[in-house]
Amino acid sequence: MSGLTDAEISAIMGDYDASDTLTAADNAVLRNGDRVAMTNPQGRLDDELIAALQTHFSSADICELGTVMAVISGMAKLSFVMDLVEKEDCCEFATASWPGAIL
Repeated sequence: MSGLTDAEISAIMGDYDASDTLTAADNAVLRNGDRVAMTNPQGRLDDELIAALQTHFSSADICELGTVMAVISGMAKLSFVMDLVEKEDCCEFATASWPGAIL
């Protein structure tokens, strides 16, 4: 079996910290992702999160996670600013040229 179970997907989409479906390593990666996400401009890697990541991953792994997250976030942002994707009214990244822009 590969991929995620329905329970894992539900946990990721909900309150993953309260889930007993995901591992502590999963939670650390998801918390890191929340900090890196474009929707969180105040996101920081604080000492607590770094310690949680270091419990499960090497420094090289943590750097790789950050690099992948940065590339994916950057590609998503580029897709929005170049109007390559359809934006919904609730989209926080709507451009000023888009009629439904939230600025």
